[in-house]
Amino acid sequence: MTETGLPDAGADTVAQSPLLQLAPCEGESWQAVAEGRLCVGYPGSRFLFGGTIVAGCAEAIARSVGLPPTVMAVQFFSKVEPEETITFAVSQSARKGRIRQVQVHAAVGPRPVAEVLAVAGSRDDAEAWPGRTRPDVPPPERCRPVSIARLMSSNLQALFELRLVAGALPDRPGWTCERAGRTVFWVRSRDGRPADRPLLAILGDFLALGISGAMGHTASGTSLDNHIRFIADGPADWVLCEIEMIAIADGLIHGRMHMLAPDGAMLAIASQTMALRQAPGG
Repeated sequence: MTETGLPDAGADTVAQSPLLQLAPCEGESWQAVAEGRLCVGYPGSRFLFGGTIVAGCAEAIARSVGLPPTVMAVQFFSKVEPEETITFAVSQSARKGRIRQVQVHAAVGPRPVAEVLAVAGSRDDAEAWPGRTRPDVPPPERCRPVSIARLMSSNLQALFELRLVAGALPDRPGWTCERAGRTVFWVRSRDGRPADRPLLAILGDFLALGISGAMGHTASGTSLDNHIRFIADGPADWVLCEIEMIAIADGLIHGRMHMLAPDGAMLAIASQTMALRQAPGG
């Protein structure tokens, strides 16, 4: 059991990869099966976690172009149900160089799932600025473990370990809190995978964990888009995620998240707009 009183779905589970298993197919395309262990949602309405789709797009880009993605702008069109096969078709600009413009069309058969406009690669330039510094927070070993099963399903709880730094997460029916737009937590993959770009793409969709705190009661959102800017890969260790909910209006939620390494290095910046939905059984 976790300190929240919810079962820790990852405690007695053999660590598994949080990523889709891509296989090459015709042309610059890749396919993967939406394994049930990567799906979220409630019984009768389960679907592939959106961040997992973004991670699949990131990996498809790296494999096809030979360069890591730097910027990804994702628009979601439909959900992927368990055991469906998703295809990632990659195309890139004719101009070759260290920075490429890339598109990814993700689909299940003829049904579009997501469209991605991306940039891959970078320049060899000595100019640098560290940007935002890590907030003064305690290390993960001094933060209490929390379950994300109530908001993001036991499947993700089995794949990721999370330690709460600031803010609040629902841990019981009827949960409420004082409204606040900031949620901070440490997170790492249970399989020891480094915080590379596919993994950071998954974590970018954890932005939804900040919605309940901003609403003051259990709530979630359906991703309409997902923008992520990669700055660096991180170690096989904890990632500090700092969520700021910017605004909630007209049934839409707007937020952003900074992802930092334990030494304070900025790894990625994610932002999303989501359609507000109340979580059943909240």
